[in-house]
Amino acid sequence: MTHIELCVEDLPSVAIATDQGVDGVELCARLDVGGLTPDIQLLEQSLTLAPPTGVHAMLRLRGGDFVHSRDEVDQMVSILNDRVNHFASYVSTGQLGFVCGAITDDGQINVEACKALKDAAGDAPLTFHRAFDETRNYDESLDTLMSLGFARVLTTGGRDATAQAPVLKHLASRAGNDLTIVASGGLRSHNVAAFLKVAHVRAVHMRAPLLGGGTDQDEVARIVTAVRNAS
Repeated sequence: MTHIELCVEDLPSVAIATDQGVDGVELCARLDVGGLTPDIQLLEQSLTLAPPTGVHAMLRLRGGDFVHSRDEVDQMVSILNDRVNHFASYVSTGQLGFVCGAITDDGQINVEACKALKDAAGDAPLTFHRAFDETRNYDESLDTLMSLGFARVLTTGGRDATAQAPVLKHLASRAGNDLTIVASGGLRSHNVAAFLKVAHVRAVHMRAPLLGGGTDQDEVARIVTAVRNAS
């Protein structure tokens, strides 16, 4: 069955995800800039409301590019250490993971930074975020992340904002059972079934935004129906 992850930034949206049968949520602050680290109070409250597979919390200090200074990496490592220790019980049951990453200015995985993040995460699963889409060679980047022990990669399969089904299918095949490709990029209830027929990925990452903010409960219900019927 295809895993459905809903990207959210507030508690009502977490509750909607759970009520409508979504598998897990990615929790962010500031989705208007692509998602930043949520505060510890929001994360704590979200974990009590979350769907069965829990929460993947964004770990990102700022908007803009994904090339981080040593000081920024140190800050992310410090936050990650704090969150892992504070929420150790959720980490131990597999209900909390983190979404993070860093690349170099020439478009490669920042191995030193990612090793430090992986060490800080301990048993908490890490998802490499859409910085992956900015790397210059997806196969090499994927192999590097698998060797580092990342559990998932969130990607559109290209620099375009729209999910690239053939590329995602290739990446999922290359990753096999060693890492999960989480497909994203404009996927909604009206197009996700057709996408899955081509891409054959194990997980999709979706939003259901309302114009005034928050999450459209009806669209979430349609997403779940579409994905379950296509799985």
